[in-house]
Amino acid sequence: MTESELIATLALDTGLPQTRVRELLQSASEHIGAVLRHGNEVVLPGLGKLKPVVREERQGRNPRTGVAMVFPARHGVKFLPGKKLRERLNPPA
Repeated sequence: MTESELIATLALDTGLPQTRVRELLQSASEHIGAVLRHGNEVVLPGLGKLKPVVREERQGRNPRTGVAMVFPARHGVKFLPGKKLRERLNPPA
């Protein structure tokens, strides 16, 4: 699902104009990013949890040239699906 499809679907479900839905998603994204930047996790009810992670610096090789290189440490995000989402993806038989 693309961003445009998500916005259109949410607009239909809520009766809000697509511009308002786009503003709400942008605002949520900014607030979630700020929380993660401070090292805290974000719980998305019914979906799961976003946790900030730090990927350590590591050695690697350029696959084309074979030259050794160092990949710097990076901050990232890990998504842990919640129980409700797991149940939706894997319904009981």
